[in-house]
Amino acid sequence: MGGTAGFIRASLAVGTFLVWCQAQSGMRSYGPVFEEQPSHTLFPEGSAEEKVTLACRARANPPATYRWKMNGTELKLEPDSRYRLVAGDLVISNPVKAKDSGSYQCVASNSRGTVVSREASLRFGFLQEFSAEERDPVKITEGWGVMFTCSPPPHYPGLSYRWLLNEFPNFIPADGRRFISQTTGNLYIAKTEASDLGNYSCFATSHIDFITKSVFSKFSRLSLAAEDARQFPPSIKARFPADTYALTGQVVTLECFAFGNPVPRIKWRKLDGPQSSKWIGSEPLLQIQHAGFEDEGTYECEAENAKGRDTHQGRIIIHAQPEWLDVISDTEADIGSDLRWSCVASGKPRPTVRWLRDGQPLTSQNRIEVSGGELRFSKLVLEDSGMYQCVAENKHGTVYASAELTVQALAPDFRLNPVKRLIPAARSGKVIIPCQPRAAPKATVLWTKGTELLVNSSRVTITADGTLILQNISKSDEGKYTCFAENFMGKANSTGILSVRDATKITLAPSSADINVGENLTLQCHASHDPTMDLTFTWSLDDFPIDFDKSEGHYRRASAGSAEEKVTLACRARANPPATYRWKMNGTELKLEPDSRYRLVAGDLVISNPVKAKDSGSYQCVASNSRGTVVSREASLRFGFLQEFSAEERDPVKITEGWGVMFTCSPPPHYPGLSYRWLLNEFPNFIPADGRRFISQTTGNLYIAKTEASDLGNYSCFATSHIDFITKSVFSKFSRLSLAAEDARQFPPSIKARFPADTYALTGQVVTLECFAFGNPVPRIKWRKLDGPQSSKWIGSEPLLQIQHAGFEDEGTYESQPEWLDVISDTEADIGSDLRWSCVASGKPRPTVRWLRDGQPLTSQNRIEVSGGELRFSKLVLEDSGMYQCVAENKHGTVYASAELTVQALAPDFRLNPVKRLIPAARSGKVIIPCQPRAAPKATVLWTKGTELLVNSSRVTITADGTLILQNISKSDEGKYTCFAENFMGKANSTGILSVRDATKITLAPSSADINVGENLTLQCHASHDPTMDLTFTWSLDDFPIDFDKSEGHYRRASAKEAIGDLSISNAQLRHSGRYTCTAQTVVDSASESATLTVRGPPGPPGGVVVRDIGDTSVQLSWSRGFDNHSPIARYLIEARTLLSSQWKQMRTNPVNIEGNAETAQVVNLIPWMDYEFRVLASNILGIGEPSLPSSKIRTKEAAPTVAPSGLGGGGGAPNELIITWTPTLRDYQNGDGFGYIVSFRRKGSQAWLRARVPHAESLHFVYRNESIAPYTPFEVKIKAYNRKGEGPESLTAIVYSAEEEPKAAPYRVIAKSVLSSEMDVSWEPVEQGEVTGVLLGYEIRYWKDGDKEEAADRVRTAGLVTSAHVTGLHPNTDYHVSVRAYNRAGTGPPSPATNVTTTRPPPKRPPGNISWTFSGSTVSIKWDPVVAKADESAVTGYKMLYRQDSHSAPTLYLASKSQIDIPIPEDFTHAFVQIRVTGPGGDGTPAEVHILRNSGTSMMVEDSGTRPAPHVVVVTTNSLLLVALVSSLEL
Repeated sequence: MGGTAGFIRASLAVGTFLVWCQAQSGMRSYGPVFEEQPSHTLFPEGSAEEKVTLACRARANPPATYRWKMNGTELKLEPDSRYRLVAGDLVISNPVKAKDSGSYQCVASNSRGTVVSREASLRFGFLQEFSAEERDPVKITEGWGVMFTCSPPPHYPGLSYRWLLNEFPNFIPADGRRFISQTTGNLYIAKTEASDLGNYSCFATSHIDFITKSVFSKFSRLSLAAEDARQFPPSIKARFPADTYALTGQVVTLECFAFGNPVPRIKWRKLDGPQSSKWIGSEPLLQIQHAGFEDEGTYECEAENAKGRDTHQGRIIIHAQPEWLDVISDTEADIGSDLRWSCVASGKPRPTVRWLRDGQPLTSQNRIEVSGGELRFSKLVLEDSGMYQCVAENKHGTVYASAELTVQALAPDFRLNPVKRLIPAARSGKVIIPCQPRAAPKATVLWTKGTELLVNSSRVTITADGTLILQNISKSDEGKYTCFAENFMGKANSTGILSVRDATKITLAPSSADINVGENLTLQCHASHDPTMDLTFTWSLDDFPIDFDKSEGHYRRASAGSAEEKVTLACRARANPPATYRWKMNGTELKLEPDSRYRLVAGDLVISNPVKAKDSGSYQCVASNSRGTVVSREASLRFGFLQEFSAEERDPVKITEGWGVMFTCSPPPHYPGLSYRWLLNEFPNFIPADGRRFISQTTGNLYIAKTEASDLGNYSCFATSHIDFITKSVFSKFSRLSLAAEDARQFPPSIKARFPADTYALTGQVVTLECFAFGNPVPRIKWRKLDGPQSSKWIGSEPLLQIQHAGFEDEGTYESQPEWLDVISDTEADIGSDLRWSCVASGKPRPTVRWLRDGQPLTSQNRIEVSGGELRFSKLVLEDSGMYQCVAENKHGTVYASAELTVQALAPDFRLNPVKRLIPAARSGKVIIPCQPRAAPKATVLWTKGTELLVNSSRVTITADGTLILQNISKSDEGKYTCFAENFMGKANSTGILSVRDATKITLAPSSADINVGENLTLQCHASHDPTMDLTFTWSLDDFPIDFDKSEGHYRRASAKEAIGDLSISNAQLRHSGRYTCTAQTVVDSASESATLTVRGPPGPPGGVVVRDIGDTSVQLSWSRGFDNHSPIARYLIEARTLLSSQWKQMRTNPVNIEGNAETAQVVNLIPWMDYEFRVLASNILGIGEPSLPSSKIRTKEAAPTVAPSGLGGGGGAPNELIITWTPTLRDYQNGDGFGYIVSFRRKGSQAWLRARVPHAESLHFVYRNESIAPYTPFEVKIKAYNRKGEGPESLTAIVYSAEEEPKAAPYRVIAKSVLSSEMDVSWEPVEQGEVTGVLLGYEIRYWKDGDKEEAADRVRTAGLVTSAHVTGLHPNTDYHVSVRAYNRAGTGPPSPATNVTTTRPPPKRPPGNISWTFSGSTVSIKWDPVVAKADESAVTGYKMLYRQDSHSAPTLYLASKSQIDIPIPEDFTHAFVQIRVTGPGGDGTPAEVHILRNSGTSMMVEDSGTRPAPHVVVVTTNSLLLVALVSSLEL
């Protein structure tokens, strides 16, 4: 039987059952989907490789068949052809450029359809030789510039260029004076020198994969005429193109080089935008990494020397390959339905989109419309099924997207979605019964109840998708409901039975509450429901469901387990054969009988209706099979509870006010621990935790350090138990506190809440110590560690010390549970051998270790010795096999470790490890031949060559484990070698044939070298080897193998030839220094040679930065010298950062320049009382090195402030107040602790200064109150800062005015005039300056409708001395009252007498319509129907027309008094946008917009746009004119 099968395991309340599932049919069929498509391929001409492979793979069912096209023509894949298919790949044997160059495309088909791959080109790489013609010599005056033309030979792809001077490999380096264009290959020398004399050759290199080929030209001789070289300005010779095109993501390179004397410097700039952070490169080159559209623009290179400058400009234009933004996906659609598919692509130039069906072009036809990226089907038919592709392309590339369309015709079928068999519904509620048969086309649906046809009514609704909805359910609605579905393919029905149940009701609803941050609360919610159904509760906050798992413990269900009727203890063991399980309670095995409360589910123990008296205890799981037995760790089952407080009344407490008091909690019996709070007088008035009051979470007691009058009242202890999601709280009887009033004397602290003399804790736990004292004033609690530093793990408020994750470093006496350091593991051992097993555990107290075998205690006996954590076997026997456990325990816990011991007895067997059949070896070398039969006990081994028994000699060694080693191999050693193995269980042998090969030798070894950071180098390594074997090269650095894939591009193989293993090192870094070893290796031998590479670079980080001699503005720094990285250290820099900034800044030092041999310096100009970290950097001629590690953090000493506070000002406030403000002094300028401000002030003109001290650095104002201060009185004010080291300098004196009072006079002659239907202008005469005590800020206009109260008035404020305002947002044709008030910072003054104004009626809403026009020479005459105002609209006084030549030009406004206007137009007029609207006293009306296009000059009439809904489009055409009229609500 075909198909696949699997198991489904399901767990029910009654047990576990197993379902066998047989899948009858395979996967659904589907059309081809490409998983791998051909890629552009470059094949080197003359390569030893004899084939090219173009990849193609498609996922399809049934599997796809493949065809290939070349240049659009299908290839004939005949048996004797050079083209053949391997799976879907096209393999071309012996490729030839003339025949095989071109574009290839893979075609994948199956019965569902056809798709074509992207096109991939096959091109041939080549590099011909330079022309053999001699090159002309060049003679030039010394000091002038010269260019040598490369004229490279024919090639593909591009080349890299270098130039030789006189001989190979004397390559000309790139420097500021010489430049080699990588575009043309030409060599430019800006200014010739005597050293340039010689012969020059262009050296061109082609790189194709790992194949590198180089050719060089004939030499051209340069000779110089010796003259006094005059200086001349730059002349740019190597120029980048006027237009450079690039694709997004590419590297763009521009070249620019100039002749000149002195040698010019090259600078780059972007003329129409900022320089990009992606620019890299040296002077003659500008490189832009990962070019994007933001890099488009005009670039300029400037060559400059002392004699002048020259510039060159050009543009970079960025294009982009097509990229999909939206593509099609596999679609199943019903027969007869419509379908719209869309493909959207980005790119530059904008891509065009075409469509394919089953690999053939698709165009519009019959029911199919193709419109660019859209494909529309109307009334789908079965024949429309198939594979479709959209193809987006521009000149830079092509992208394909594929999807399968499946058109379905299906009779209605309820098998997947039947009507629910049993449909429960709540009385008086609503039920929704879906009817969702699978059908194509969509089925018509009818519903019946029994034999009654259902139709829509007040209680019955059948929706458009066939769903039946019944409302206000009653018992009479019970019965059978059937859905009938039908389409032209057939019919079907499905029935469900409706059962009416009691409704769910909330019987106790949650109540609103008000609590403080940090408090707890329980919201109640109880419900009644039908007892035959499960009830679940969900909660939401502001309509968002509460996720209890993600609430970080803030939310939990307060009653989730009280009704739980069972406890499950888990146990699972991996075993083969499967394990059986038993359980022990308190060391006694449980009897798991059928009617017992204990039962097994898999290996779990389930206890039904658990009872504290019977079920509390220690449980252990025992797992067994035929291989042995193991026991689990012990697990305790305990029962949590919290009883009520005692019902006895609590004694009142009376104490003198000011003294301390303690209330005892005395919590009731409970398990586990509780959390405590205290109530004052009533629930939920909880006493907050503060410095004066403390609640011990150890005893529950409440401590008040110093009583106050507010403490009078009744106190109750509130205790809460938390077990999983269940929370229970109880509270005690109240105890009354009364106070005796006396003069409270002060008294010293007396600690009342004390932590124990010895606190025991386990490692990893949180340790909490409590400490609280009575005292007046209230004591402050400080913590310190007497025998060590304070830990960073300390947290908490004053009365508590908490240590997170306590460890032994926290000192004191600590204990910990056992923890394994070393455990046993499964072991296979030979019979008769010895075995030692060890288990090592840590813990405090030190754990004891005992051993179990098959669950039973194991002690020393016969051949077995048990000694603490060690178990030793001597001369193992088969009976020693079994399951072993070591158990480590102390008073805090127990840990188990398990392992299986298998004792083996086996005859020798070579089937898993035979002697290698063919054993190659190198002449004069060494060969190692292992003999490793499986055997127990270990076998005795003999070796023979042919019939000769081998024994140890100078050339032959047989090791203790049976390995044969032959040294100094020669041809005479060839032959058959046999290993014979024997033990008491039997014997066996295995044979291999030794074949002697030529040795591998290094023929060209790498040479040591010395380079700078960033330079490139090739280390050579050539070798000879036996031609019958493969040769590979490996490289190592300081004996660590080089991983080329993880070298970040620094290492690559320089050649793909088998005998050449050169290593190229690019952009060398300091870490690349060391001893490089090249190893040439075959399967039989290897040869190695080494060379040393020295990479010079900036110095390494200095070490050991130490700060000493700390002053207020200076420190002394010392450090130790770091690595100079092979270049002497020239100088040191010192950087620092403060707590105010994470940025490192260079500091001033003494001496200013720190020499390279120094190891100490003074840092000066520091800020007093500031935390600093310092670091040191070394530099040499190759740059600045890495910084040292930061020094330890130090704080400079304090000093008096040196800067006066800034921003001195003030003013405002209440009457009789002087407010003085300033900008708080930054931490940088405080210079010490105890920082504050001294404010000095006096009335202007008086002599004596008043002074006030304002503590705290963050203070920013001072308020001086005095009844004698008159409004707006000028004061002279100055300020200075102080700290505990002294006072700082005073600021300059500022003038600050006391508080103002409101203006006393009102504006007059208020005039309000309506401007438009929603606007008015208001003007008034100002108040006199003498009537304003202070600074007049402006005026406030209040306006309100006739009939409204003035209190409801809207307000508009003006600023300054303006005496008019424009008010908007009014209602048309409405009476308003208007008044004006003056205002200043103290408030508003009295109002002016109110004046009245009526706004005008609104403008007509109807836009001009029936627009027409006529062209006449250089004018266009536009007419329209006049707009007549309605009774509730303002009159029409004229028209406004906004004329715009195009969407980018500035508009022109024309005014017309009639419904006609003539507009001048230019001769090249093609189109224009025009808006026309009415205007009048009520403002401007709604516009009509027209778009005019002209071909000749014929007039055109446009349909009345005012009678049609907006927006809409009307298109009218004649033989020479097209008009598009769009009516909208655009504003002029």
